[in-house]
Amino acid sequence: MAAGRRSADHSLKASSSGGLTSWTLGRLLESGQVDGVIHVGSSDSAGGLFEYVVSETLEEVEERRKSQYYSTSMDQALLSVRGNGRRYAIVGVPCFISASRRVCQQDPELGRQIVFFVGIVCGHLKSQFFPESFAWQLGVPPDRLASVDFRVKNADRPAWDYDFAAVDNHGERYQRRNLDLLGANWGHGALQPEACNFCDDIFAETADVVFGDAWMPDYQDDWRGTNVLVSRSRDIDLLLEEGVRAGEITLDDVDPDDAAASQAGNFRHRRVGLSVRLADDIGKGLSVPTKRVAPGSESVPLPRRMLIRQRRRMSRVSLVAFARARKSGDLSDYTRPMRRAILRYKVIDKLGRRLARR
Repeated sequence: MAAGRRSADHSLKASSSGGLTSWTLGRLLESGQVDGVIHVGSSDSAGGLFEYVVSETLEEVEERRKSQYYSTSMDQALLSVRGNGRRYAIVGVPCFISASRRVCQQDPELGRQIVFFVGIVCGHLKSQFFPESFAWQLGVPPDRLASVDFRVKNADRPAWDYDFAAVDNHGERYQRRNLDLLGANWGHGALQPEACNFCDDIFAETADVVFGDAWMPDYQDDWRGTNVLVSRSRDIDLLLEEGVRAGEITLDDVDPDDAAASQAGNFRHRRVGLSVRLADDIGKGLSVPTKRVAPGSESVPLPRRMLIRQRRRMSRVSLVAFARARKSGDLSDYTRPMRRAILRYKVIDKLGRRLARR
């Protein structure tokens, strides 16, 4: 496990973090190990901001870097390359990487073509409402939204304190600090699909290499951004080692426990939280998937159970409320119920912390 970034500062501004994901993809292309990259980029089709696309040049890879918090599908991109005899790297959050692995197991043609699986550390997915909700708070309603930038770096703030930007259909750009927007706190689960409540994979365990943000004390205050990465591929190891020798990237060894601690809230959600959600659904007679975490809530303190359940409630409230707001054209149909739900969450959290100190 390592942490690092591109060495050239000028190349970091256009990256969400340390730029190592796009750097690695670019080197795979340049070295001839792949002929293209299947990843998420801006959409040219009507009705969506992003979609899975195929990049076949370094310029396309660079142009399409950055995190895109947006639900999409990889089926059309896979169909567009299937059988063309070319090799690809595919990029995605954990569920997309495990799904593409399964597709390749069942389809030998694609199995021969997709030769690298590149994962992204994930807290949870967001629905297509997510960028619309942020842009609308900036004054750009969904029917006028042309494009967004989820992570605009600010040299006067730490890496985690970035801006969100939206461009309307007249080319006007609007920008605001991300943390000032309702739904920006990942712990609130705003506009999260229900499926994410059953996921237990954070570091894309089936990927050849996974990249994320180094939210650790030694790195998180540096506005340029730093990646944390786990490589499970000798080919990727050699690529990274060559990059260090050439001075193109810098890498530091990282203690796995420190990296896990930086995702402590995420692990609680995927382990303790998952056990409660599984038990809740089983108690309602619902079908649940078999997970590495056993269903059960008896050992979880009551305030923590209440918090877990309220977070799930907040995700549901957000999806229903934003759909209502889109229909009515009134953003407050979303913001009012969400603020109430968040206030309840904060009260429960405060109660739990107070009891834990006793």
